[in-house]
Amino acid sequence: GALRASWQLVKAWDHVCTKRPRKAWPVELTAAAAALADKSGLDNVGLAFLVGHHGLLRPGEIAALKFKDWQGSQQLKYVGKVLGIFTIRDPKTRRRGPSVQHVLIENEELIRRVDALVASHTGSREDTMFPSYGELRKAAELIMVHLTGQGKLYTLAGLRGGGATQHYLTYKNVPELQRRGRWLSLRTLDHYIQDILTFLKQKGDRQYDSWETVFEDIVCLDFDLLSGTP
Repeated sequence: GALRASWQLVKAWDHVCTKRPRKAWPVELTAAAAALADKSGLDNVGLAFLVGHHGLLRPGEIAALKFKDWQGSQQLKYVGKVLGIFTIRDPKTRRRGPSVQHVLIENEELIRRVDALVASHTGSREDTMFPSYGELRKAAELIMVHLTGQGKLYTLAGLRGGGATQHYLTYKNVPELQRRGRWLSLRTLDHYIQDILTFLKQKGDRQYDSWETVFEDIVCLDFDLLSGTP
């Protein structure tokens, strides 16, 4: 009885509090952020952004990935197309869902990059593939200051939302999106759908178009993130 009353109080407080909206990373922004990280010599940060976006991963899941958690094109070549699979060994939903989950990657360029990273690794397969959560968070904040002027508005959690947005806009298939993102509840997924609708309302903002241009500029320049100049 007391526990139920406490949860009702928490939910009531959550309802009346003003929430800062989730800021999903549009695909153009993700590409620009990844390119800027690569050009700035931030080891594997850009790749981590792309994995989070395409895999619809939570920030902690990105940082926890180990080399042993990847099955790439060589292991899966029998299926007849280029595929990759990440194993999520400690998922957030493990208490109510599978204790080990799998994420399918279909983007061929991303698969090639992860394959190359794994092939070049000379350490243990138990090593983590990407920087720690804290390091990724700091890198994302620094990069977003340069790209958007707001380092704390676009957080690592926006990678999952950005991937969900892109999937929904491409396929309009909510059940498939739920499966890909490993959401146990459609009610939880509905928050992301609402964010997508907000994104569509903002799509006319010039900034969304400018990020694609920024990405192209970064690729062509040796950009130094720390100094902010080519």
